[in-house]
Amino acid sequence: MYIEILTTSRSRKDPYRAFRRFLSVRRTGKNMYRVQAEEQQLRKVRRICRRRHYELVRTYPENRGRSDSYRQAFLRHYPRPFGGYRCRYCHRRLSDRKLMIDHIYPVYRAKTGNGFWLRLLGIDDVNDIRNLAPACRRCNTKKGRSAGIWILRAILGKYELYWIVRRLLQAAIILALLLAGQRLLLMVQSGQGLTSIFPMQ
Repeated sequence: MYIEILTTSRSRKDPYRAFRRFLSVRRTGKNMYRVQAEEQQLRKVRRICRRRHYELVRTYPENRGRSDSYRQAFLRHYPRPFGGYRCRYCHRRLSDRKLMIDHIYPVYRAKTGNGFWLRLLGIDDVNDIRNLAPACRRCNTKKGRSAGIWILRAILGKYELYWIVRRLLQAAIILALLLAGQRLLLMVQSGQGLTSIFPMQ
């Protein structure tokens, strides 16, 4: 299991030294550390936190935390297609340097939530290949910890047909607006004005 701890101004001793006997210790933020431990070691972790003035933030199973190899797993499972990867959210073409691998169902929600979307997608591990998608930096940052519509966009964005239909709908809407604008302009020029469209009572 993973245990997230936060160091405070009162904290004594470096967490790497305090938890050196555990499976692993990794820094995940400015004052945030992730300790990997066995379930039976949780009491010991709590004791160390009390003694060293660390704040125990949360505990969660290993399948709900970000793995160190999810990017490599994605690239191994989905080799670079002809023409390169495309962002699952905006369909922008991505160079290998700009490619980001996004967790469709965010890791933060997997750690703190009830895992409804994971169960709905039939996924047990947040690092499962089915929960990973190529993304550009802009979309990845914009999405952040959001779920809902972003999950739907990631699922649909996998299919080329979705982008074709979306472009056709966008073109149809633009065309309809242009025709409506042209008709309105002709009515104004012919002297009918807006009263023919919106009759005064």
